[in-house]
Amino acid sequence: MHVSKLTKIVEEAQIMNDNKLSEFEKKFEECAANEEKQMLQKVAELLAASSVRKKKLVQMAVHDLRDNVSSKTSELQKEMSTMQQSTTVVKTEWNIHMESTESHYIEDSSAVESGKKDMQEVLQNCMKKAKMSAQQWRNAQESVISLEKRNVDPVDSIVRGGMEANQILRDQFSGAVSTALEDVDTVNNSCLTSIDHSLQLDHEACANMNSIIIPCREELRELKGGHHHKTVEISENAGKCVEEEYMVDNPSCTTPRKRAFNLPSLSSIEELKTPPFEELLKPFWEAKTAKLGNGDVKHTLGEYEATSTAPPLKDSRLPLTAIN
Repeated sequence: MHVSKLTKIVEEAQIMNDNKLSEFEKKFEECAANEEKQMLQKVAELLAASSVRKKKLVQMAVHDLRDNVSSKTSELQKEMSTMQQSTTVVKTEWNIHMESTESHYIEDSSAVESGKKDMQEVLQNCMKKAKMSAQQWRNAQESVISLEKRNVDPVDSIVRGGMEANQILRDQFSGAVSTALEDVDTVNNSCLTSIDHSLQLDHEACANMNSIIIPCREELRELKGGHHHKTVEISENAGKCVEEEYMVDNPSCTTPRKRAFNLPSLSSIEELKTPPFEELLKPFWEAKTAKLGNGDVKHTLGEYEATSTAPPLKDSRLPLTAIN
């Protein structure tokens, strides 16, 4: 009983599964057919769109190619026309050039032939003159040889006499030169002794002048330093005097009046200055140089130039300045 039921259940299940499978197969086939149709439609649409795009591209490319070909053909036609024109111009110029060259060639050939004839005549004349000159040269050589044979002995005697006279003059000149050199040596020695004596006198005069100048310079420096201190004191006292006596007008209720100031001028202040050191030494140098000799004058002038070229002492005095 149980086996028969199980077999029935199994058979019914198989029949149901077969039916479901057959239905699923039919549905799957229908779905696949629909999808294939849809896919074919889409592929056809895509192919149609791509073919349209390709046609458009091909048409545009063909149109561009036709435009380019037409422009190139027009340019080629223009170039061909210009080439034809240039070839015609070149042909005409070539013909003219050929005609001119032919005419020049004929003229040049005639000129060359005439030049050849002239050159032949000139060569013949030159050959004749060369033969004549060779003959004259032979004659001159023969005449020179004959003169040489005739004049050798008198020329030798003249040359010997001249050499003897030159030897005598040379001996006389050497003696005169030796005596002159001895005289020059004696004069040079005397000059050197006088120069040494004058140099010694110059050194002595220089020592005397230095012994006089050095204390004078020290005294002048001390005088200048004292003068500087005095000028500083005067400037300080002048500042105090100006501050105390010449005060600025004080404010008041009355109308201000301008006061008269008796201030010194710039020229008077400049006159109060001490002159430079060189100007102070000038009268001293002039008095000394008038007493000494020529050699001493030169030496003292050199000393004065050396002292004048030395850097002057710095003037530390301050000018008067207005305080108001």
